[in-house]
Amino acid sequence: MKVTKKKAEINWYEVIKLSPEEFLEKDNIYIDAADNWITCACGNLCDVIPRLDNGEPIDDELADLGVTFSNLISEVADIAYDISIIEEDHDAIYLKELKKEYKEAMKKVAKTLNKIEKRAAKIIVQEERKAIKVLEKLGWSIE
Repeated sequence: MKVTKKKAEINWYEVIKLSPEEFLEKDNIYIDAADNWITCACGNLCDVIPRLDNGEPIDDELADLGVTFSNLISEVADIAYDISIIEEDHDAIYLKELKKEYKEAMKKVAKTLNKIEKRAAKIIVQEERKAIKVLEKLGWSIE
């Protein structure tokens, strides 16, 4: 994955709903965003998640999910592109097959996004507990 300083907000749940044609209109934006630790599904989550200097989550499971997410977005882009070419050739049977493949790929994206959010939520709770312990050691009362 790449790293840039600019943080563009992508609503991945809206991207999942896009038709292949709509996805292709901004496919390079989605591919670049998914391939960058700052703007990928992990990067769109809370800044409390511990990260390396490049923005990659320290948590291996979350990092692996982020890489999977990026690969799936690239796969969706490839399928959407193939659909655009086949539509021009009017191969109805193959087009139907590709559209089914597109929907299945988007389902995988949605499942991975859900796994990312669940793992991130666990990490955020862990970080909150660590912060509370530190504050209590400093004499603060947390209620």
